[in-house]
Amino acid sequence: MKYKTIALGIPYIFYSIVQFILQSIGGSTVRNPASFSELLGIFHTPLGVSWYLYVLWWIYATLGVLTLWIKNHNYLLTVTIIAYGVSMIVTVGIYIVQKLLLWSFFFILGYWLRKSELTKFWEKYWKLITSSTLLIIAIFMILWELSKPDFYISYDTPGLLGLIFPISILLAFASYPIMNQISKFGPYFRKLGKDSIIIYLLHVPIVSVTRILLLKLGIDNIFIHICIG
Repeated sequence: MKYKTIALGIPYIFYSIVQFILQSIGGSTVRNPASFSELLGIFHTPLGVSWYLYVLWWIYATLGVLTLWIKNHNYLLTVTIIAYGVSMIVTVGIYIVQKLLLWSFFFILGYWLRKSELTKFWEKYWKLITSSTLLIIAIFMILWELSKPDFYISYDTPGLLGLIFPISILLAFASYPIMNQISKFGPYFRKLGKDSIIIYLLHVPIVSVTRILLLKLGIDNIFIHICIG
């Protein structure tokens, strides 16, 4: 855990400080600016997308302790499925507990799929799995849009809408190995995969700076923001 703490902790603190500075510079152009007290409280409540690093550390720590008693990956999956179900029905007031209940399942699901003997099944039926999951996601997105949502699906309390999350993982496990065999796609996605956390963390400050500069210049056209951002 010492390595995980350093590997996740340093980027977490650095990113939180950078985000706070950018939000302070942005002023009124920032929708939900963080206060200095919130910056000091990042050890119990993270800022913005840095929640991923914060929760990932807790998942490593919690599941690391849990595996001292539960060695079988099938049992681990069962425990996290129950926790996932609880998180969609009941909202726990403690931030990290709610996050652990919700996101531990996805961590273990990926581990379970890798440990299970389903590799040949994925490879044999990848077209069926990919098309089916894409269809489900497309239908879900259409129905979700028709419902005129006020906000995106919460990463804290998704409710039953959170059932769409595992579908995306199944899609990834079915399609990525096949894409990896294609010369034009394989190297590209392997390279992106190694830097995915860095891309995830940096895209927000880069887009934020771009948005702030455009608004300062009086450019508020959505199309221009999308193209440049």
